[in-house]
Amino acid sequence: MSFTDVFVLNTSLDARLAAARVGGELARALDRPLTLVRFRPLPRWYESRREPSGQPDICIGRLRAEGLDINVREFVTNDERQALPFVFRPGSLILIGGRRRWWPDQVARWQRLLEAAGHFVVFVNAQESAHA
Repeated sequence: MSFTDVFVLNTSLDARLAAARVGGELARALDRPLTLVRFRPLPRWYESRREPSGQPDICIGRLRAEGLDINVREFVTNDERQALPFVFRPGSLILIGGRRRWWPDQVARWQRLLEAAGHFVVFVNAQESAHA
């Protein structure tokens, strides 16, 4: 199977950094671009939709300082689940960073949702990556 991009789903800062570092290695090995995908809620007023998303992402600065080439795609939506078909092509390679927990958290729900949609999801344990 051939992937167009290697995607990293936006989660917490540590988890995002861990997933992006692993994704960077995968992207280099596959000779594909690495893309961070983040969702932003739709503003209440239509006019404010053209405003920038706010502060620059500290994660992007850190990753670029480490020599990692990463693109950012930001989607403005009220429902991330309904936006998924527009964000990822079928069979996309998506990395999600997080911590393994015994209860289903948001990261586990995203992983199940993306796998059910037919994507290849790689979970990166941020806790283990921090110790490596």
